[in-house]
Amino acid sequence: MVKLEKLYEATNGGLDIIVEYFPSAKKIVDGDAKKFKMREGDRTPSASLHERNGIWKVTDFGDAGHELSPIDIVMEQENCTFGEAVLKMASRFNVPDEL
Repeated sequence: MVKLEKLYEATNGGLDIIVEYFPSAKKIVDGDAKKFKMREGDRTPSASLHERNGIWKVTDFGDAGHELSPIDIVMEQENCTFGEAVLKMASRFNVPDEL
């Protein structure tokens, strides 16, 4: 089983996962922007990025306005379950599967 804490440690609190799917989110961390686009068709950036308890989260005000964890983003973008998303990211970021 992959421990979520280990995955977040290996991905800068999940920021690396978010930036993998939405590269423009990095501009917020760098201080170059306040919001970013989650969809190509958006006319204006409507998603914000923030850190809470060491984990990065996204709130997309252009959609339902719910807070999304890095794993939620993977599930949405890859159309997969929570467990599948964790395993995909663990494999991609070389996080060991511990029993």
